[in-house]
Amino acid sequence: MKVLFRLVCFIALLTSSLEADKCEEREEEVILVSSAHEIDARSCPLILSEHKGPIIWYKNDGKTPVSTERDSRIHQHKDKLWFVPAEVEDSGYYYCAVSNSTYCLKTKIAAEFVQHEPNLCYNSQAVFTQRLLIPGDGQLVCPYLDFFKDENNELPQIQWYKDCKPLLLDNINFVGIANKLIITNVTTVHNGHYTCHASYTHLGKQYRVSRVIELITLVKSRNKRPEIVSPANETIEVVLGSWLQLICNVTGQLSNFVYWRWNGSAIKEYEPMMMEEFTYVQNPLNKRRSTVIARLNITAVESKFFLHPFICLAKNTEGRSTAYIQLIHPAPDFQTPTIGVFVMLTLLQMERRMMHTYYIQRPLGKGPPLTQIFLCLTSYLRSWKNSVDISCSSVAETTTLGKALLRLLMKP
Repeated sequence: MKVLFRLVCFIALLTSSLEADKCEEREEEVILVSSAHEIDARSCPLILSEHKGPIIWYKNDGKTPVSTERDSRIHQHKDKLWFVPAEVEDSGYYYCAVSNSTYCLKTKIAAEFVQHEPNLCYNSQAVFTQRLLIPGDGQLVCPYLDFFKDENNELPQIQWYKDCKPLLLDNINFVGIANKLIITNVTTVHNGHYTCHASYTHLGKQYRVSRVIELITLVKSRNKRPEIVSPANETIEVVLGSWLQLICNVTGQLSNFVYWRWNGSAIKEYEPMMMEEFTYVQNPLNKRRSTVIARLNITAVESKFFLHPFICLAKNTEGRSTAYIQLIHPAPDFQTPTIGVFVMLTLLQMERRMMHTYYIQRPLGKGPPLTQIFLCLTSYLRSWKNSVDISCSSVAETTTLGKALLRLLMKP
């Protein structure tokens, strides 16, 4: 009966081998390197949707099925490819195929087995790299041990080594739980090569299983709270009714939350007079020094906007930063009235000189009456650059000094 069962299995494998020639083929890019002289198992790299039938393993020619005899050193069992134990010469390509009446996929995988390097308990090609942050606690995971669970679905007992020396699990600095090594208060001293050893029983015989992990510690870089470059808690003069744009420039991560507030509230999206827009500029050299710009466009400045400052708020998980802009009315312009006063004083002085010239220098009986000239000048000063009466113009033109005075006063 047992012989008949094996014959049926062989015929099934042979049939699958013939059908495998029609399979869609692909190659797994990941090459898993393991230690020689140890038991090893490989699974077919399929995603869940590709499990559409039984899995058959083939040797490196892609056509010869791997034995199903469990006492064979290389055999297939429960969809896995087993090496009991693996040898260096077993390195090469293997194929796993999954198929049904309408579907067939064959995947090519590479297996490599290496011996330990001289004076070491591992080979650098068979090392898994894991990283832990400083400061804090962390854990190393002994990989690819699920294949070796017992009938109770429990992992084998593991012994840990560091740099090929036994590691003391004191439950203070190092704690071993299942396939994990927990390290408390990680520092750079913990850098090194950790080896996890286990045993697996196959057909009554124990075989060794080991994995080597290189631990690299990294200094934990904490996020800083965002930095507001501008504004810098300032005031700006603005004319009532004018258009205005307020800009908040923040340095930090693009995930930082940046926005404007006024009168204790964020700017509402439906606010008719104010609208926010945002620009994100990523720093390719340092993503933590990127730029976020929040612009607040004010259509027309209203009186109420002078009552409360506009506040830019930037925050992340590490904190928040704020800066404000206070709108103020423009300062009064005293320049024009001051110039007017000086001009009037100058004209009065010129009037006195002209009157003196009129009395002393004019020929007897010539020129307009002095009273008319005085009245014209006084009228002009009082009207402050209003139109000069025609009679006044004719009077001023009768003297050289009058012409000069008229040209000065008629300038815009």
